[in-house]
Amino acid sequence: MTNQEPQNNLSLTSEEEFVYEVPSVSEPEIAPHIERNPVGVVASYCTRKAGTDCKRCLSVCAHQALSIGPNNTPHLDEETCTRCGLCQGVCDAFCTTRITYEDLLKHVRTLSAHNTPVYFTCAEHVSVGETPAYNVVVLPCIGALPPEFWAICLREGIHLILHIDFEFCETCFDAGSQAATLFSSGLELAQQWSGKEIQTESSYPLEGTIWDTLLESDGTDRRGTLASMTSSGIDIATGDYRRRNSQSAVREYEEKRERMRARGYLNTDSALRFSAAAGEGTHKLEHPRLKTLVESVEAHPEGASNIVRWFAITNPQACTSCKACIKQCPTGARYQDEEHLFTLTDPKKCIACGACMIACEQDAIDYIEGSAAWFLTE
Repeated sequence: MTNQEPQNNLSLTSEEEFVYEVPSVSEPEIAPHIERNPVGVVASYCTRKAGTDCKRCLSVCAHQALSIGPNNTPHLDEETCTRCGLCQGVCDAFCTTRITYEDLLKHVRTLSAHNTPVYFTCAEHVSVGETPAYNVVVLPCIGALPPEFWAICLREGIHLILHIDFEFCETCFDAGSQAATLFSSGLELAQQWSGKEIQTESSYPLEGTIWDTLLESDGTDRRGTLASMTSSGIDIATGDYRRRNSQSAVREYEEKRERMRARGYLNTDSALRFSAAAGEGTHKLEHPRLKTLVESVEAHPEGASNIVRWFAITNPQACTSCKACIKQCPTGARYQDEEHLFTLTDPKKCIACGACMIACEQDAIDYIEGSAAWFLTE
């Protein structure tokens, strides 16, 4: 047993550690030219429903657009929200209405399969009148993606290129100056986990004609190049480029329709993935960032021990097999060891949220530091 608390388990630390001192920044005189998609709350992924006091999303929101609602889950003020996406970067309970975390990962892998480098930039770095090429992912903020995403891409050999001006980030109105600290630390962590570095460049490719792109291809996979171009690139910050340049009335209609579609999607269980380990009639959710990391480590086990993770462990002498932790665990990570009659943790499902520790009246549960290599153990 250890008395250390998990560094990534913010729900177990004191409230003061959640709060950023957000520097005041002035709103730009000219509104950003790129429209960002609305952010939806998938409340079922919020660990507060399992009894934790997690406030990570509140801590990163520069405009206090998030609050804890009467149902003890995040409430998003759409009028105040700048759609910067930082809440998505720290919690699975938030999702852009156009593309999910897993959709984006699939898209990046598809580009990589055609030997295409993938550029990442933020919406504020796209100049007026420019249309990024099909292999440029425009994020509302680089911080909208967690360390797990970057680590997965680097470990799988995906050629990532980052276009970002850190000095510009310090004065960003939409995400706040803390965004640079958040995503730079996340990128550094991903590089430590993977043992590889993310390439940076001062520019990104712009959209050209089909023939220009095909002629630049080495000819080995023109079908793949053409197929990639037809998708026009995924942009989780802006949506369709044609909508950006259309008349305001059309944009307003598209925005309204997008909101209605998003609410219908995000407020139903169709948006959720359930774990086969669900017990006693309760739904246990597979959280996307852990699920994709586990799948990546299983497919590429080399270097898994470099990826630091925290896991719940049980003191068998203190455990009374009351199963309170099993009932409270939101992911189905806790289960009963029928042979020894105490509860255990499945490392492939544990998100170190602290719900089991809070539920255990015998103080039989603690957290220890491990690695993603534990995903490979039976």
